[in-house]
Amino acid sequence: MDSTRPIFVIDYVDRPFDAVCERLADWQDQCLFVGDDRPAVGRAGKVDRIADHVVRLAMLGDDGRQIGELRALAVSTGDNPLTEVLVFTRPLAESASSRSVALRWARSMLETAVRRLEATARDPLPSRAS
Repeated sequence: MDSTRPIFVIDYVDRPFDAVCERLADWQDQCLFVGDDRPAVGRAGKVDRIADHVVRLAMLGDDGRQIGELRALAVSTGDNPLTEVLVFTRPLAESASSRSVALRWARSMLETAVRRLEATARDPLPSRAS
């Protein structure tokens, strides 16, 4: 197993892509995320639109260095909107334990982001049919 390859964790929110983009823009320069086993993310950085249906939000450490990135990708629009939320990071060192710590950190960041995105929706959306 290559302990240096990037880590991606993914989840989805039943929110329109544009609404998710608005939330992410609100988070810029705020202290949003805290990591237990990895340096805390001091603040959310700048939101960049990197494609028509993709935005990214840098996650910065206390020293201002980027240690992760949150991306939102439009999956479905219209009556049943769905947006993918992805957290990307890299291990801090070349070891299996560093990779494990980075993975736990990324999962924690994703859980926090999804919870915040779902809790701050401006308009309640109908439940998605199973």
